[in-house]
Amino acid sequence: MQRTSIPNSFLFTSINGEIFPNEKAVIPAVNRSMFGEGVFTTMKVKQGIPLFWEKHTDRLVYQTKQLEFAPLPSTLSLDDCVKKLIRKNASP
Repeated sequence: MQRTSIPNSFLFTSINGEIFPNEKAVIPAVNRSMFGEGVFTTMKVKQGIPLFWEKHTDRLVYQTKQLEFAPLPSTLSLDDCVKKLIRKNASP
């Protein structure tokens, strides 16, 4: 399998709303994801706008409820976090 490289424009990742340089983004070993439980999403961003944003948030809310995770922050809070990450990755 050929490994796809990440474009240089994507240098930062958000984990639980906190932005990290990709090389420092880690998930603690003591985490439900160690047992196969976790929720994450990727999304296409075009000209600084995440495509299908409402579908992403609906899916995240549904998945966290199914896994009985703590409720997500409000959609406005998620929107703010995503916009910050997009801006961070867009800056030189």
